[in-house]
Amino acid sequence: GVAKRQTMAPPLVDWTKDVLEPYLKANMAKDGYPIHPYFRLKNRSDISKGVIHYPFSPRFSTGYGAAKNRIFFLVECHALKDYQTRVTANLLLMRHMIELINKEKESLLAANDAADTESAEFAIGETVALNVKVNMQDSSMIDFLGVEYDVQPSDLSGGQWVRDYSDKPKTIRMPHFEQTAVTDSAIMPYAYFIPHEWLEHIELLELHGVRVDRLKRPLEAKVSRYLITDIVFRKRSFEGTILADFGLEPFEETVYYPEGTAVIITNQSSNRVVAALLEPHAPDSFLRWGRWNRIFERREYAEDYFLEKMARRMIAEDPQLKVEFDEAVAANPEQFTSHWAKLYFFYARSPYFERDVNMYPVGRLMEARPLPLAPQPEKE
Repeated sequence: GVAKRQTMAPPLVDWTKDVLEPYLKANMAKDGYPIHPYFRLKNRSDISKGVIHYPFSPRFSTGYGAAKNRIFFLVECHALKDYQTRVTANLLLMRHMIELINKEKESLLAANDAADTESAEFAIGETVALNVKVNMQDSSMIDFLGVEYDVQPSDLSGGQWVRDYSDKPKTIRMPHFEQTAVTDSAIMPYAYFIPHEWLEHIELLELHGVRVDRLKRPLEAKVSRYLITDIVFRKRSFEGTILADFGLEPFEETVYYPEGTAVIITNQSSNRVVAALLEPHAPDSFLRWGRWNRIFERREYAEDYFLEKMARRMIAEDPQLKVEFDEAVAANPEQFTSHWAKLYFFYARSPYFERDVNMYPVGRLMEARPLPLAPQPEKE
């Protein structure tokens, strides 16, 4: 399996389709070990319904390679093959891969360089694909090299049981679903700002090869931000993490950034990695993977005896506030069933309200401008 989607730099997509896949396919077939792109069955009990070439997001090796502007190749031999066949197939494929890399070294290096250049030259405002999905209405017919098999209804489960596989080859004409459409994308900014207290995220970006600068003096900048809405945490963990689904409300505001704020300028070859991690709606973003769950937690509050006095003082200073309160209670009585809910109406309009809750901390600078950046530290 290898990435060749809209989330990959075009020079690498072309090299994969024009050089890598034809060479491996032809030479493995010549050796008697034909290969096929990694797939899933559309219908597990009826292979004739077709196979699906699913895309892989950056959490998987091939998807991460695409984000890093490199070709990552996943090799998987089916468990129904005997051990010797699997080992030999891996050996032959690695041999042909090494032969090809030596033979096409210059064209591969050129494709890598072109991919890095293309990523580093993303224009401000350019749309960059974050996620794709297979178009199940678009397929091509292929000859799938399978074996004869027997399907019977199961008297135990009630489903279809693929009971027996034979050693007799059978070529099956079937649809192959591999065309994809972009489902999520991002508008590239000139730079991302990350407050310096989010050190874990900054260090992870650096571990991924992203260049991170710092402000050497404070700066005020108008940035694009997101308010996170409708947060739903998934009921089961994945790889030990509870992932989140959410909505986004973009808005603009002028933000004061102190000295030491992390700045990621989008003029680097790692731009696809940056977008994959910092654009919250990306499938494997920091926010999606629960690394920013603290922003969903409200830590400040006030006691009811204090809020009772404060609310009356606020009404005295602005009588219209009482009119708005009565209208809100009348329009949404189910939301104001307790005295806490009613007092919270006033607390939310007070100077003490914690306004950063559900606020995505990353700012997106959408226009190029000079930034006061500290010199990069010398590497040891």
